Amino acid sequence: MEAALGVDLPDDARAIIRFYRGGMLGGISHLTWATTGSYSVVERTAALRRALDLPAIFVVLAEPVEAAIVWRRDRPSVVWCHAHDIERVVRGEPPTSDVTSWDTYAGFFEYMLNAEEEEQSE
Repeated sequence: MEAALGVDLPDDARAIIRFYRGGMLGGISHLTWATTGSYSVVERTAALRRALDLPAIFVVLAEPVEAAIVWRRDRPSVVWCHAHDIERVVRGEPPTSDVTSWDTYAGFFEYMLNAEEEEQSE
């Protein structure tokens, strides 16, 4: 999968991907960690790389309503922004709306686990 994406994922992401392959978590449908399929990380990342000239340092993790969650090699590692701001984030420009970010994929995953736990307790 890393070869198909053209990136080396960090150790924390590799460890999480071993047991979490994608799907619903924290009220959001995350792309599947697979090389094929219309809802796979590889396919959606390739599509957005073509459509938006998304640089190879970015990997699309999820596309919630009117938003995008991407991983990148730089810090912060995971960025959740409004869909209209993704190109600005890619260019390193200030977004026009709020952005949530995490320094690591593990930090993002922990946030999503907490959101899932909260959702389940309601």
